[in-house]
Formats: sequence, C-alpha cells, structure tokens
Amino acid sequence: MSIFRRMSTARLLVVLAVAVMAVAVAGIAFARGSNDKPPPKPLADAISSAFTGTLPKGVTADITFTNNLLPAGTLDGQESLSGATGRLWVSDSGRFRLDVKSGSHQAQITGGPSGLSLYDPKTDTVYRLPVSGSPKPADSGNGMPPMVGSIGQAISKLSSVATITGATPTTIAGQPAYSVKVSPLHDGGLLGGVEVGWDAVHGIPLRVAVYSRGQSDPVLALTATDISYGAVSDSQLTVPDADTAHVVDLKLPSASAFEGGHPTVSSGAKGAGFPVSAPDTLIGLPRQSVRVISAGDHRVALVVYGQGLGALAVVQQAAGSGDEPSALSHLPAVSVGGAAGHELATALGTVVRFQKDGVAYTVIGSVPPVAAEAAARAIS
Repeated sequence: MSIFRRMSTARLLVVLAVAVMAVAVAGIAFARGSNDKPPPKPLADAISSAFTGTLPKGVTADITFTNNLLPAGTLDGQESLSGATGRLWVSDSGRFRLDVKSGSHQAQITGGPSGLSLYDPKTDTVYRLPVSGSPKPADSGNGMPPMVGSIGQAISKLSSVATITGATPTTIAGQPAYSVKVSPLHDGGLLGGVEVGWDAVHGIPLRVAVYSRGQSDPVLALTATDISYGAVSDSQLTVPDADTAHVVDLKLPSASAFEGGHPTVSSGAKGAGFPVSAPDTLIGLPRQSVRVISAGDHRVALVVYGQGLGALAVVQQAAGSGDEPSALSHLPAVSVGGAAGHELATALGTVVRFQKDGVAYTVIGSVPPVAAEAAARAIS
C-alpha cells in the first residue's frame, strides 16, 4: 500500500489541509484489542521499524478532529467550529473518502492520485482540484527501508533547529504506539510544536496534533478511533449526491509563480498594475523578497519579511469595486492608519485585512495581534 508513503503534492496540502491530514492517518489499521504500550526504543529504531510495518488492503475508521484554534466568539454570529467527527475509508489504490460533520456543517471529501473533491450538501456544490499529469511513482531507491544510521543522522541534523523528544511508548485507538513531538528552536512564530503518533507494529500514523507556543493542550488534533481493516469497495468511496451537483473547478497558481522573488521593490513589483508598498523592514524583520503572482485575471504582489515559520507575508492587490467577502464582516473590526479593516486572531497566528488608496492589503504571520496590527500600520 505504497500510496500511504507518498501521498499528496504541495498544492493539495494548501487547499485541503484537513483532507491531507486524513490521508496522513489513512493507514490506521488492525484493531487488535490491546491497550499494552510497546517496549521503549530509541527514536531512530522506532522510526526504522515503522517503515517495515505491514500495511492493510484498506481502512475504515471513525476520526475526531479537535479545533481550539479560534477563541470563543471570534466569528460573531457564526456557529462555532470547535471540532468535528468523521468517517474515513481508504483503499489500497490510493483513493479515499472522508465524511465530516461539525454542528450543522457537513462535507464529503474524496480524492486520490487524480485530485481532490469537496461536496457541500447545503449548496449542492462540488469543489474540484484536479492534479495535472500522471502521478509519478515514489523513488524507492534500492527498495530497502532507511537504515537506523541514516535516520539517526537525519534526526541529528533536525536537532540543530528543533527540540525532538524520544519515541514515547503509548496507546492510541487501543493500539500500541509511539509518539514524538518536534518543537522549533527559533523562527517558529507562535508554533509550539507538532506531535505525531504511529502504530508500533504497522508504522501507521494514528494521531497528528499541533501545539501553540506555551500551551500544553493542542490547538488542532486529528485522531483515529474505532478502526477496522480490509478491502474497501468503490461504493464506499463514492458520494452519490455529488454526481448531479453544481461543479466549481479550482485552480491554484503554478509552482513557478512563486519562484524568482526579488530583493528590490523596483524589480519584484514590476507589472503589478498598482503601487506596491514594501519598506526595507517591518516590525524589525528584514524584507526578503518581492514578487508578483498571477491569480486568474488579477495580479497579486507578495512581500515576505523574516525567515522560517516566524516570517511575515504581506499580500497586496488592487481593491475591487464591491464590498469585502461576507465572511470578513463577522470578524472583529480594527482601524489601520484610519482605514477600516478586520482581524482574525488565532492561537497560531494573525491575519489583518484592510483597504487603503485603492489597494487591498492582507498581513499574515505567526505573530500576536499587536504585532500584526503594527505591521499593517507600517505597510500602509
């Protein structure tokens, strides 16, 4: 079941993070009815053993998604999305289906090597993201799993930029499992760390959790429960109502659109069609690059400050003639240099959006609200 080793491209990760996380736990398997913890192992040995685990022909599992990302009351007038439950099916061909429900919200996500689709029952609409070309086979090298020594070298290299716990014996979904947490040492913004737990016998991810800096409880967590394995039929991977639904095809900028950033404003902002604001520094972070990206019929300027996860991005585009999207009207209002704006503050970062002098600005960063607001005032 090699698809579990080599799922999705970067484009899929951007558009449907929840779907990709679901695929990450797709191989959850073998409910053996045991709550025994596995024996202690060095991290390199535990990871090496994960590559030799026996993968099932298919997976059926209940999952839970915990969402503590948004403070209570952030989306005034909107139903709180504090979490979700779902049902997951995955076949050995790489196809999957994830049905999720949160309050009155429902969605069915399907996908595979050819792309992803999300069906919204409320609007009877399917949003599709195809993958161009045929999927490339994974590079298997000599067909052998990584050696413990090579894994140890990789862990040592990662330790220069992050704190890594050992392989902690535990149980997840009734399975003997190991977990490891990786926390950035610097340039991590508000990210406190990412924890992954996997089946000790089969090497299958069972849980993914994301922590905010200084917090002991995860702000996001995806966990599998009630696991069974075996062949999954085509009917289980199909959403019947989606066949007659309205279809919206999504298209992301190509990877080449994000290449070739320029350090100077004059070269990087060429062709934007509007004045690009890009001071040398922003809230103490040096400007790294300026580039213009084509997004359909529009052009967007992207200015990046700082490095790593602590970087700050400023997206600029010509303001449209209409009002802001309705979703923004439910966000807290902020004043940016006299201009009205809206702010989304989360445990992992802040987004500030405002318009001024015919240009729409969006400031995005893994920084507290006070820092994002200061950056917005400086950029305007």
